Amino acid sequence: MKRFFFLLFLEIFHVSLIAQTSTLATQDSRPEYLLITSQNLLTSLDPLVQWRMESGFIVTIKTSEEIFSKQNFSSPSFALKNFLREYFQSRPNLMYVLLAGSSRTLPPQYEEGFPSDYGYSLLGIEDDIWPDVYLGRFPSDKEEEIAFLARKTIDYEEKEQKEKIFSAILISSDPGVGMFNQELSSGGEFLFSQSLEAVAIISPSSRIFPQHQASFQEGALLAQGISPTLFSPAARLGQILYRAKTHVYREKKERTKANHVLYAYNLFGDPALLLRLNK
Repeated sequence: MKRFFFLLFLEIFHVSLIAQTSTLATQDSRPEYLLITSQNLLTSLDPLVQWRMESGFIVTIKTSEEIFSKQNFSSPSFALKNFLREYFQSRPNLMYVLLAGSSRTLPPQYEEGFPSDYGYSLLGIEDDIWPDVYLGRFPSDKEEEIAFLARKTIDYEEKEQKEKIFSAILISSDPGVGMFNQELSSGGEFLFSQSLEAVAIISPSSRIFPQHQASFQEGALLAQGISPTLFSPAARLGQILYRAKTHVYREKKERTKANHVLYAYNLFGDPALLLRLNK
């Protein structure tokens, strides 16, 4: 099957370690970064936790074991969504959520039959389609792979302080449903590669359109929405993806397909990843 990719190479410049402000956080307050993972992956994520704290975030860690033991739901995805909603109500500065684990540990929700993490970011008013937090996933239960993604994220931001480099955010129109299950899709091969520079993947979890050309066009619209000319010189990946999806939603004439794009394209990477984009 032919696959289409849009590699956006972002030139890196000097980075401030002060966290970027957002309308999702109270002014003059530090944004909160919530990490949800399993107990056995905590050690692998320690470097990223320390890095985010040094970057000015309030970092909170919750384990899947803790969440599921306290939530009285038969479905783990319902339990996770309920936990996030309750947590959000009491934490007004919550801005970023990273799920570290495959669907076996942290099951995605399902929208019209396909897996999606997007619903986990909708924590406020019912039926609201716009996220209240920026959310991404490290899609693995293997300690070495989680440690690799954490190190790759840190290296990407650290190098910005030292030298100009080129790295890539991959937008794929090839369905990445396997990435939820630790099965490498074509996009996953880039994410876990030791030699390739993809730090994060934005991939649909379903071929939601009857023709591949339509799916290709959605990826093209997302790439257009991520165009560096549309944003400030520095932004975090979750914010950029939100703006790109907003762009697609406004461009699509059919609201049903526009809604599908919001839910189908998932971020496999850290939503707080700091990027420097050219003006």
